[in-house]
Amino acid sequence: KRFGKGIVHINTERFLGYDKDENGKIIKNMEEAQVIEKIFNMFLAGYSMGEIASFLKREKIKNGRKVVHWTSTSIKNILMNEKYCGDAILQKTFTKDHLEHKSVPNNGEVPKYYVENSHEPIITRETFKLVQTLLSKNYRSNKVSKHSNKYPLSGLVYCGGCGKIMNRHYYSYNKPYQRIVLSCKNRYKDPHVCENTPTDNDTLELAIKDSLKKIHKES
Repeated sequence: KRFGKGIVHINTERFLGYDKDENGKIIKNMEEAQVIEKIFNMFLAGYSMGEIASFLKREKIKNGRKVVHWTSTSIKNILMNEKYCGDAILQKTFTKDHLEHKSVPNNGEVPKYYVENSHEPIITRETFKLVQTLLSKNYRSNKVSKHSNKYPLSGLVYCGGCGKIMNRHYYSYNKPYQRIVLSCKNRYKDPHVCENTPTDNDTLELAIKDSLKKIHKES
């Protein structure tokens, strides 16, 4: 009944980023919120979950249990937790056997409820959605052969026209003005499917480096 009414409960004693005031209202813990922002910013800057965990351990930063213990899984759980953008999914788990009182993941056995703007966000909803997209793309790229990840942008650049991964190849091969470009497979298979033109690889790398520098300054 509480879930159906959209009543959100967070155990802030074990949840990094939030506290409760004297009235039981969920409020941001400003110091811990900076850790959450750092995790999201580092991921957007290209750091892996393992690298983020190693950084937090080196800096002696405590997790939600107030201990210095970080793993790739704990970082992923934070990056995927909608509560950090101010929303809440209720009844993610349920008690299957009331005699054992053991909670199990809710895979559709009972209703779930999504509550928007249930509490103050730490990150924007746009940032959260972008991270979910990147997590999904990382999952797909992990299935690609390791030989396709030989270069910095391999498997990471998607066509803005049709969404396919853009491939690296040489433009004007073996000529004085030879350069490396990223182009969409569909453009050459069928021009009617995608009309996106090749992108200069060096220019794109410089733009990404410039963006990463700005992110680090802001964080």
